Amino acid sequence: MDQEEELKRLKTENELLVMKLRLKEKYIKELEAELKQRKRLPIHYIKSQTLADHFVTLKIETTGLSSDFHDAFQIALVEFKNGQMINQYMKYFRPTRLLTRKVIQMTGVTNEFLEDKDFIEKEDIEAIRTFIGDKQIVAHAATFSMKFLLRYFDDFNIDMPEYTVLDTLPLARKLVKDTPNHKFDTLKTYFNLENYESEDALTDAIVTGQLALKLNKLKQ
Repeated sequence: MDQEEELKRLKTENELLVMKLRLKEKYIKELEAELKQRKRLPIHYIKSQTLADHFVTLKIETTGLSSDFHDAFQIALVEFKNGQMINQYMKYFRPTRLLTRKVIQMTGVTNEFLEDKDFIEKEDIEAIRTFIGDKQIVAHAATFSMKFLLRYFDDFNIDMPEYTVLDTLPLARKLVKDTPNHKFDTLKTYFNLENYESEDALTDAIVTGQLALKLNKLKQ
């Protein structure tokens, strides 16, 4: 193959790549427009301030703040019973959009790492539903996590259970009066949970369980 033919081949490949990128952008814009018009089912769960003996902590890492337009790329669940961690679930997923520099800095997860991961499928959400069962869910800033979780129930037409959820954020605000704020990292320091240093969703789910147990002791 001479130089002229090679240049033609490269030009053709480049044009095809540009066309694919434009089609992907068009698809994303159409999907976002559809979501804007679509009425989602209201996010509903029962709020509780009492920690159950048997509960599951939930932590979701996402590409952004909107449960309509951003994706979960890591979901972690940790099961606690009678104060002990007894089981865990964690899986990474490939999002439909790239992680921002801020998200990469916060989580340590890169776009390259997620390239070969699977997109979230119906069976993943069904597995999560099975793991949770009828147990209480515990999360810090629970509204955020529950919006993403129940969004996927809606996406895959899976019946939404009426979960009972304990949010450690308002509970900490009520019980802990001598911290400058009630952010997750602040409470980790306050309760000496800093040996769990990673921002990984699974580690944070473990810490959330420990935090809930510490707060529960303050109530007693």
